[in-house]
Amino acid sequence: MLNPNNHIILCYVVRHGTTELNAGHCFRGHIDVPLDKQGCRDANKLASLFDNIDLSHIIASDKQRAMKTAQTIAERKDMKVHPTAALRPWDVGEFSGKPKNKENRDKLDHYVDHPEIEVPDGESLAEFKSRVRPAIVEALELANRSGEPALLVGHSSIVHEVGDMFHSDHKALLVHPGGAIAIYACDGKISAETIFRPREGSIGASSADIVS
Repeated sequence: MLNPNNHIILCYVVRHGTTELNAGHCFRGHIDVPLDKQGCRDANKLASLFDNIDLSHIIASDKQRAMKTAQTIAERKDMKVHPTAALRPWDVGEFSGKPKNKENRDKLDHYVDHPEIEVPDGESLAEFKSRVRPAIVEALELANRSGEPALLVGHSSIVHEVGDMFHSDHKALLVHPGGAIAIYACDGKISAETIFRPREGSIGASSADIVS
């Protein structure tokens, strides 16, 4: 965890627990897939992580995998979860549910490299960014007003966006399902850091891995 003497935590960002599509290395997008058994264990580990951390709000994507993760954390803190469509993952349309093989990654990379082009049956990367960034900024403002950090529960694409916002590198903060990062202020600057990786090992990624 970050040293509280040197950092002021503004917001935590959590990636939901594992689903069958995660385990099968498939794109998820807006498919409303539930947590699997491992995902429930991931959520309980996150609940333990936040047991002794004061939070102002718990805000989650309204997809059930994120809501279940958030509710598992909230129940142990006697808090309410605030669902929002703003934290939904990037809607990759026709790629949703398809395997993350080289052919599909290469096809989706076209939309990453051309963020104004809409994915068929989905949304453009620019549209995704335009709804997610205000939600992250709002969470930081909540922390400033309340004096305690907010918790956002979302998807890998949300984590990638935080990396892009604060490190200009969407791969800077990669975590597996059930991982967590913190956005913090230090010496007048805002940055972000990974604070919990649920599984050991390298997290290799292509541009197309920003889908959750």
